[in-house]
Order: sequence, then structure tokens, then C-alpha cells
Amino acid sequence: MSRKNILGILAFVCIFGLIACGGSKEPRKYMSEQPADESMDMSNNNEATTGEAPAPTGLIKINEVTADELIAYKVSGIGPAMAQGIIDYRTEHGPFKSMADLDNVPRIGPSLMAKLEGKIDFGAAGAAAPAQEATADQTGDQTADNEEPAQSATATTPQSSAPAAKAVSSSGSAKVNVNTASAKELEQLNGVGPSTAEAIVKYRQEHGKFKTIDELDNVSRIGPATIEKFRSQVSL
Repeated sequence: MSRKNILGILAFVCIFGLIACGGSKEPRKYMSEQPADESMDMSNNNEATTGEAPAPTGLIKINEVTADELIAYKVSGIGPAMAQGIIDYRTEHGPFKSMADLDNVPRIGPSLMAKLEGKIDFGAAGAAAPAQEATADQTGDQTADNEEPAQSATATTPQSSAPAAKAVSSSGSAKVNVNTASAKELEQLNGVGPSTAEAIVKYRQEHGKFKTIDELDNVSRIGPATIEKFRSQVSL
């Protein structure tokens, strides 16, 4: 074989080797970079699908929020049904003035009430409630003071025209007997609406007379907060 042919063969081998080396580097580079790109895309997708908006901060403005806004606070026990129930009760009965009003919402229960304690802003309706109660108490006291001289002046006989079994509250108004009062009479109690009054009467018919005021806690729609609200207004 001539020297010229040998040089030609060597040149061909060198060129082939260079081509082979250059072609193998690009696929390796592509293969090494591809998983990184895919993992980045997967990470972005996961963030997009699992990311949740943080719960709002501050007190829950119970007389302003919508059902969706109420759910956004992520209070355990408030799902779509409960949130809508609170909004429906507010629409039917007017703004909530206190926790006792909120306790009248169907199925809200003592456990959820405990979780909401200190987290509710009643706004102007809540601020007006104590003032209205104070005015009512003052009016009752003044009425009692004005009636006392007249009663003593007319009490010339041992018999009295007022029923002997009628109890009187500290404000001078007659107490409501939860064992004999009608649903309409029970609605006079603080925090007791038509539905709660009917629930009291129904429970009384099914279980007999109440033996203690605290037994009212067994009635649906009534919790400890409501009982404390009207404890001084009721008798057995």
C-alpha cells in the first residue's frame, strides 16, 4: 500500500472520530438538562394546584360577610352549609347583636360557639345592643318606682289582684315561666326568636316540665350563652 493511501485512510479515521465525538456530546447535554426542565415544570404545576389563599386576618364582620367570605376564614366547623345557614338566619332575623343571637342559628352548637368566641365583630348592631338593654332596665326601674306608692295606697285589704305565683325580675318586669308560657310569651326573652320558642315548647311537651334553668341547654337552638342572657328573666 502506498504512503498516499495510508495517509488518506488515517485522515478518514480522524475525521470520523471527530464527527463521532462531536455528535455524542450534544445528546448527553440534552439528556442531562431535560430532567431539570421537567422537574421545574412539575414544581410549578404543583405550586399552581396546591397553593391556597391565606385566611383573612382580623375579626369576622358577621353582619357584613357573604357565605364565601365566611368560609375563607377557615374556622373548623364552618363549611358551605353552616356558612349559608348563618347568612340565611341573618337575612330572616336581622343583624346579629351578640353571641346569644348567633347561638340561635340552627346546628351551630356549643363547640362552634366556643371557637367563634372573641373572633366576631358585630359592628354598629353590637354596639347598640348594650345601650338598648340599659335603657330598658332604667325604664323598668323607673316604672317600678312610680307604681310602688300607688300600690301601697290601694292595698287596703290583705287580698291582691296580682297573681300570687307571678315572679318578678330585678328590673321590675314579670318573669316568664318556662313551664307554662306559650311560644309567643317565650319570644319576650332575650335571644329567643319564634323558632327557639317553638323548640322550648316542643321539648317541654316531649320531656315534661323543666326542673332547672340549666336544663334548657338540652333544647335545640339554645346554648349556655343564651341561657345566661335570659336567666334573670325566667322562672320555673
